[in-house]
Amino acid sequence: MSHWRLHPELPIFGVEKGDVAAVYMPGHVMPVPHERLHQLHAIWAENALYGERQCQDTARQLVSVATGVKESWSRLHREDFSPVCLNLMLPYSCGLSCGYCYARPRVSRESEVLNRAAATAAARLVAANCARLGVPFQMDIQGAGEPTCLWDDLQWCVEMAKAEARGAQVAWSSHLSTNGQVDAAQAGWIGRTFSHVTLSCDGPPDIQDACRPRRDGGSSSAGLAAAAAKLSLGKAALDARVTVTATNNHRLNEVIQYIAASLGIRSIRLEPAFAPVSAGDIVSDPEVAAASCLRACETGRQQGIEVTLASPHLTELHGAYCQALRGILRIMPDGKAANCIHGVCQELEYAAVIGRHDAATGAYLLDREGIGRLRRQAEHIPMACRDCLNVFHCSRCCPDRCRLPDVPATHWRCRFQKFVAEYWIMALARQASDVSQSGDAGVEFNSQLEAEIRELPDPL
Repeated sequence: MSHWRLHPELPIFGVEKGDVAAVYMPGHVMPVPHERLHQLHAIWAENALYGERQCQDTARQLVSVATGVKESWSRLHREDFSPVCLNLMLPYSCGLSCGYCYARPRVSRESEVLNRAAATAAARLVAANCARLGVPFQMDIQGAGEPTCLWDDLQWCVEMAKAEARGAQVAWSSHLSTNGQVDAAQAGWIGRTFSHVTLSCDGPPDIQDACRPRRDGGSSSAGLAAAAAKLSLGKAALDARVTVTATNNHRLNEVIQYIAASLGIRSIRLEPAFAPVSAGDIVSDPEVAAASCLRACETGRQQGIEVTLASPHLTELHGAYCQALRGILRIMPDGKAANCIHGVCQELEYAAVIGRHDAATGAYLLDREGIGRLRRQAEHIPMACRDCLNVFHCSRCCPDRCRLPDVPATHWRCRFQKFVAEYWIMALARQASDVSQSGDAGVEFNSQLEAEIRELPDPL
């Protein structure tokens, strides 16, 4: 399988494998004969329209769509930062000792406490934005250890955010990520309280206990089924997050079947382990990991289980996980707003503070100048990424490493995401070709185009 840039300036790519070929633009795919890819490349390489009329018209239509995509990318990075989601990071605490943990602090933070005044001020700012924009208030608690270990802080955050949403007269929704090491009463409260809950589980007991061991030596798998059952009794939509490592990669079909049958969860997200982790946790060949994940997605589809990958998102223009780009106000325990999923760290280029609580006025103040600079920097495409079909829907190796101008095209996550994107695009192109050959009107042929430029389904 291979892909290459067809147009010298616009995100128009040729993708082909075997007897299937397609033109791809972020969010759009059009099946074409193999020879058409080379004709289009020749047209744009020579900056002239020649050849048969159908090819000329196809080229014009593709340029029109790709120009719109490129303009949308620029707008994404120049819009005003008005966060409508509050991500609260509680002080780090966790009863597990996962080898691949990216949230574990590098220095002890046992004395750290949640700055409740700053969290309240940030919630008020987000609620005001939601009221102005006419959207629900979203609160997300995840990303720093296990929130349920700080039960009082967790319950306080919920009641505080609900109060701010009521004060702004906006609807409230919430998400919690948990490792499921909770008792029945806690699981029941979580299920009744949150709109959406993600339960982390890496597979059957032997995998779960190996990948996610308890610090006290107990089994982390023992109580998961009971916790999932209690969670499901509430209003919360429940899904599972599987961290893909060398331990479970070759057993992903078994993993998703276990989660569906034993935990009763039929929405599962696969996420390759973030770096830095020990070398033994990473599947050495990213193409092997991608193929395993895609087989699990297909197995899930056949069995009525929704299995998705965390990235790439072919239907969404996005870059790195910088909060300044995502409409999310990520509040660290000390009250500062962090741009980075890892918090604030001097080793990461974009791990900047983008907001602070003003104790004198009670307001939460955003660094508008700094946010604007971060957004403009993120608009730039590294040279190594320019000819990749994931150019406008890729995290640029984040959060494994911070986005830098020299991101290597050979990076593990880069190769993983290319493999997945090419597979999905070819599958959609083959599906479109099969439909057209059967005479189904789902793909429209006309005098101007080889076939309809298809907008990708959401979700893939």
